Amino acid sequence: VSLAQDVTGEKRAADLVRLQRDLGVALLRASELPEALAAVLDTALKIEDIDAGGVYIVAPGGELELVTNRGLSPRFVASIGRLPPESPQGQFVRTGAPLY
Repeated sequence: VSLAQDVTGEKRAADLVRLQRDLGVALLRASELPEALAAVLDTALKIEDIDAGGVYIVAPGGELELVTNRGLSPRFVASIGRLPPESPQGQFVRTGAPLY
C-alpha cells in the first residue's frame, strides 16, 4: 500500500507568501524609487517564468524612461531606454499590458 499526495499547489502558495514578505521588507528598506522598482521587478521575475524585464516611469515631459531592468542587453536598453509618448513602443508601454 502506498499513498501519494500532490503538494504542488501548497508549495506554490507558500512560495508566493514568502515572496510577498520579502518584497514588503525590500520596499520598507528602499530609500529611492529606482531601488523600490528594482525590488518589484526582481519579485515579478521570480513569480513568473520570465528571465528579463524592465520598469518604466513617465518623465515630466510625458516621455517613458526605463528606470530599472534585468536580463536586457546594454544595446537593447540603449534603444528602448527613453520612449517618446507618441511612439508605437511608448503607446504600447502605456497600455500596461505585458509583452511575452
